[in-house]
Amino acid sequence: MTDNAVLSYLKLRASYGATGNDKIGSNRFISLLNGEALYTNNDETDADDVLIGKAIGGLSNPEIRWESTTSANIGVDMKFLNNDLSISADVFSKKTEDLLVQANVSGTLGAAAPGSSSPFINAGDVENKGFEFLVTYNKSISSDFNF
Repeated sequence: MTDNAVLSYLKLRASYGATGNDKIGSNRFISLLNGEALYTNNDETDADDVLIGKAIGGLSNPEIRWESTTSANIGVDMKFLNNDLSISADVFSKKTEDLLVQANVSGTLGAAAPGSSSPFINAGDVENKGFEFLVTYNKSISSDFNF
């Protein structure tokens, strides 16, 4: 586009993608015996009577679904007046569905036991969208002065 006196550069951009969330650990939809604690015989205080026990670890939620994030972006980059004036514009959208968060539950459910934790639930959706616009102007007046 060097022959054009006004527009010297033009670039169109677009992107789209979907990702998931794997930050909650494996098998949170089923209960596993991975909790561990030390117990004593109520009748004795002797250290030889200490027992090691297993219990259900993190509380499960068989109803959880995979969290997914879908994002899209459309943009344009333009340069004018022999690359002195630059403009960049973007429109974007990012939507996360079925957010996975750890629920607040009563300690009577066993979530406070050694090795246990609260179940994960799908808490809702979040959407971020917007517009970005950037204008830059660079000019060289002489070899000693430019802006």
